[in-house]
Amino acid sequence: MFVRKLSTVAAVVSMVCTAGFVGAAANAAPAAASSSRHHWYCTATDTLPMTDMSDQQMADEANFYPEMKGTLSRRDCRELHEDLTAAREYASQFPTAGAAVAGGFKMIVPYVHGMGAHYIGPVGIPTTVDPKQPNFLLYGGNGPDAPLVGLMWLVSSGQAPPADGLPGGNDHWHRHSRLCLAGSLVVGDGLTDAACSAMGGLNLDTSGLWMLHVWYVPGWLYRPDVFRPHHPMLMDMPPMA
Repeated sequence: MFVRKLSTVAAVVSMVCTAGFVGAAANAAPAAASSSRHHWYCTATDTLPMTDMSDQQMADEANFYPEMKGTLSRRDCRELHEDLTAAREYASQFPTAGAAVAGGFKMIVPYVHGMGAHYIGPVGIPTTVDPKQPNFLLYGGNGPDAPLVGLMWLVSSGQAPPADGLPGGNDHWHRHSRLCLAGSLVVGDGLTDAACSAMGGLNLDTSGLWMLHVWYVPGWLYRPDVFRPHHPMLMDMPPMA
């Protein structure tokens, strides 16, 4: 959840956005296509470096996902289309953080570059994945007018990612082994006990919690890889509200 803004990533992102690979595509609303079509999110074409991932994420990527992301079968693509369409429809009820709070969501992580603010839903943290209803939503700021920017699933599945993820295998889940909780908010990632205590927090073992960010919100599509851990256009963007 917490990443340092890296100059290498920022430079490449700037080049990609200038070329229009993210900017124009990300600001186009999803097309209402038939389920027989091979949709853009069924093929991963991302070429940005993954230097925005933590050491834990890189290790898990190597251990649990030895195969590179690729093109989904027609069957998996159809199932993924159905799941993402339903998930986006569910999330559309909460276009702002204020609407999410009114609907029973609560902020658990304030705005983080690359991901936004994390709001946990009324179902809490389950042990299985409901692919049609994300249990977290991501917003572009900490205030009530912050816009919805992404979908997120977080489940408790032990020391391995959930076996019942989204169709096709391109959904590479990640985790954070230790998070610093102060009150009801996560305020740090990977801090020493002393550093967390100095922030008024307590370190929690979160190694059994796995999460997946999905960039499938109109205006915030990330076409090279809908499942990329961090949205490049949010890496250097301050909170919007």
